[in-house]
Amino acid sequence: MSRSTKFFVGILSFLPILLTAGLFITFFITFTNNWGNPEPTFASPLVFREFSLFVAGIFVLSIGLLIYFIVHVTKQKKMDSTERAIWILAFVLGGAISYPIYWYMKIWKEEE
Repeated sequence: MSRSTKFFVGILSFLPILLTAGLFITFFITFTNNWGNPEPTFASPLVFREFSLFVAGIFVLSIGLLIYFIVHVTKQKKMDSTERAIWILAFVLGGAISYPIYWYMKIWKEEE
């Protein structure tokens, strides 16, 4: 795998965490700006549709990365079956938090 491909996968592995954090920050700012306001500004159907599409995008990205990393783990001949099982469990149970960890430990540091 080329260095540029590794870098691209690394960016993708960090995106679900960053986007989710940005989503929570946006919620916090929106709700604190509308605190005590009788007519909140975020209640329009257009904002709800954009929010739904954004969340759906994060979901699709996370599922795509889950599939990619599971396939990558299963193709690794250097790992024994126990380590593969642990990584797959980490992906399923740990979710997007485990993607950058695996990327750094097994993809970025991989010898070509």
